Amino acid sequence: MLALVGGATMLCTPLAGRLVDRRGPDPVNLVCTLGVLVSAAVLAAGARGGALGLARNLVALYGRRPRLNEDPATSRC
Repeated sequence: MLALVGGATMLCTPLAGRLVDRRGPDPVNLVCTLGVLVSAAVLAAGARGGALGLARNLVALYGRRPRLNEDPATSRC
């Protein structure tokens, strides 16, 4: 999981640099700060409810209940 976060950071850094060059640092800082706050809220909600809280966050994220006995060949994403 940590490697995925590091990879996303490496991909987003050049994009953020270009945005800073075009629009200045204030809008980019605002977007980054809001992203951190949303991430912290999701993690706090998941940690508060344990495994059920994390499952609730996944259901909210995907907007439907996970189907446990579903054939992957016929499932829709």
